[in-house]
Amino acid sequence: MTEPLATVLASAFHANGEGAPAWRDVPADWGPLLAARGRTPDVDDEPPGEDDPALRVLGPHGRQLGAVLGAVHEAGGAATLDRDAVGLFVATDVVDPEPDDILPALRASADKEGGFDLTRFFAGGFRSLHPLWPLAQLNNVAVGQVAIDLAVRGENAVFGSEADAGVRALLEAAWSVQEGHARAALVGATAPRAGAFAEARAYVEGWPADRPLGQGACAVLLGTSPAPRPRGAVSILAGTTGHGTGDDATAWEDVIEHALSSAGGPTPVVVHAPGEPALTEALGALGMASIERRDLEAGVGHLGPASALAVLAVLDARPGNEPAGAHLLLVRGPNGGRGALVLEVA
Repeated sequence: MTEPLATVLASAFHANGEGAPAWRDVPADWGPLLAARGRTPDVDDEPPGEDDPALRVLGPHGRQLGAVLGAVHEAGGAATLDRDAVGLFVATDVVDPEPDDILPALRASADKEGGFDLTRFFAGGFRSLHPLWPLAQLNNVAVGQVAIDLAVRGENAVFGSEADAGVRALLEAAWSVQEGHARAALVGATAPRAGAFAEARAYVEGWPADRPLGQGACAVLLGTSPAPRPRGAVSILAGTTGHGTGDDATAWEDVIEHALSSAGGPTPVVVHAPGEPALTEALGALGMASIERRDLEAGVGHLGPASALAVLAVLDARPGNEPAGAHLLLVRGPNGGRGALVLEVA
């Protein structure tokens, strides 16, 4: 196997869907900003009655990110580093609007039959939208607010909403550490938020009805660790993202082979992957049908960009209890985005 790009120094995974265990508890303080405002650690809480602008533009996804990123920032020692030496890489799922933010504009744009009239909307109905609502819909706005809260200003990037976006965020953060651009890198991701918007989107995208949507957020702090790494330490060796070509099974084969070859061709001891027939076929074709396979999302639901980070957090939370060696992590989003990470558990 190749030398690791970076090692997990701290992790936090808060899942609040029904039947979803919290592998790591989020501390009661939400970081300096939220603690100073007297917020409570409830990831679904609403902005306070005084309509605090900072909390409104954060939105529920930003408050989740603030919780988990603040936890690993403190636990991993990043708070003691120079703020220019700490990177921040984030992937969020689609940011859905709060119904109360858009309902006044919809009512003001209704025709005589009560239907939505686009002409009425642009003629003046849009003025009923809360002025800060568009900012809350932009994932980089919440990330910027969290960066200010944590006083982090190293290399950074914000990625889209597919499941492979979480893999991309982890890889970019690991490369930043490996290349010496950052001494440590925070990586955070949010899952789809439960509600009518998310459910309608999943239906349109053809997401399997027997695979529920998860909720929550996850974060890890990546950095370097002394050699030899302590037993149970989780490191990133290599990875890749993309949609692949050909049928689903062939596309999976391409992604898996590329990731493993980039890591030096190790044979995985565990495969973390969704229960997808095409993926099962691909693993069989690659001679990996007998390798232990785990599906975290079968228990907590689909976590979108947070899927990959959640697996790292679970492994990190069980030092010494996981099989040592290479772990292959595979994720897929409803629009076909695939991601693969090769991990090493010491």
